[in-house]
Amino acid sequence: MKSSSIEDLFAHEVQVLHNAENEIQQRLPRLAQAAKSPQLREILAAQVTQSKAREPLLQQLLGRLEVPTLRSSCIAISVMLAEGERLLPAGLEPDALDAELALAAQRIKQYQTSGYQATRNYAAALSLKEHAGMFDAALIEDEAASGRLAELTSGLVNAN
Repeated sequence: MKSSSIEDLFAHEVQVLHNAENEIQQRLPRLAQAAKSPQLREILAAQVTQSKAREPLLQQLLGRLEVPTLRSSCIAISVMLAEGERLLPAGLEPDALDAELALAAQRIKQYQTSGYQATRNYAAALSLKEHAGMFDAALIEDEAASGRLAELTSGLVNAN
């Protein structure tokens, strides 16, 4: 990507976030189904629901910016999901599997958080307050989910 301005960076980050949310919707349900902990399944299902809610907003924003969606998947999210998927046939003990799945979900949340922070900052710099607010809401959701995942992971690891 060639970027010559904050506007270009903003548009590109929205494209990347859109693709990330799409990838999460498609692949995270498999990890949620594999989770043994009902609490982890619930958290992962909530992440999918959040992604489903965010994706049309990002699509709408791309339309307003007159920027197409990216044709490729989000490489970073794809790799993090693949890390979680590689665990499924590994035969791990239930608590170990859940701890690793929670860790994969935390990594995804951290990636999303950094993307939404950057995009919010670009929107603020461009005086796009309405869009900055949308990204603030995503950050609040992501921080709450990260906290729940960290607490769950700690409980799973320390239970043994």
